[in-house]
Amino acid sequence: MTIMKTKSLLLSLFACAFFTLLTFNIQAQSVTTARQVVDKQEYNGLVLHSSIPDKDLADYWQEYLKQFGKVKGNKNNTTVSNANIRRMSSQPVQIVSAVSGSKGSSQVFAAFQVEGTYVAGVSDRYYRDAEDLLKDFALFAAERDEVKLAQTNLKDTSKETNKLKKDGDKLAKKIQKTEKDLEKMRQELSQNAQKQQDMAAELNRKKSDLESVKSRVRN
Repeated sequence: MTIMKTKSLLLSLFACAFFTLLTFNIQAQSVTTARQVVDKQEYNGLVLHSSIPDKDLADYWQEYLKQFGKVKGNKNNTTVSNANIRRMSSQPVQIVSAVSGSKGSSQVFAAFQVEGTYVAGVSDRYYRDAEDLLKDFALFAAERDEVKLAQTNLKDTSKETNKLKKDGDKLAKKIQKTEKDLEKMRQELSQNAQKQQDMAAELNRKKSDLESVKSRVRN
């Protein structure tokens, strides 16, 4: 298989994995109502349940909130005091949120104060808007998480490719060195054969000299 075909196959596999996992992540996320304590104060709000690790989910949530206004707080507990969410209200909206998680699951709790009242239940005027916002974030987070996964897979494959290349270069150098050693040994073998031939001739001359000397010895 050529390098181009291999790259094309890898890209196809990445694309297939991307859309499969993207669909899984979106389906794995749901929205419910809840009461939760954030920074020692209890709020009514909505909870987005997610399969994305809470560390990454918190990063995506902060990134998402920035479009509405200045985000205050730390990575897990954030507040947007005057969020500009036109699809929800022409008035500033306060968002108090917290991201938490355990092994295999995580959640974003968000309390929306719209026109002085927190969204508390499905019958509230702004509940659907708040739910749609969290569902929009779910897609936002799933897309970025799949990009991150694809980048990680690409990085791992790149590392493995580089390792294989280094191993191949080492083997090529060993073969080159072995070939040089073999050539040197062939030359030494040829020189040795020539020396044997010369020594054989010399030995014959010595034998001849010996016979000659013997022939001159008186009995």
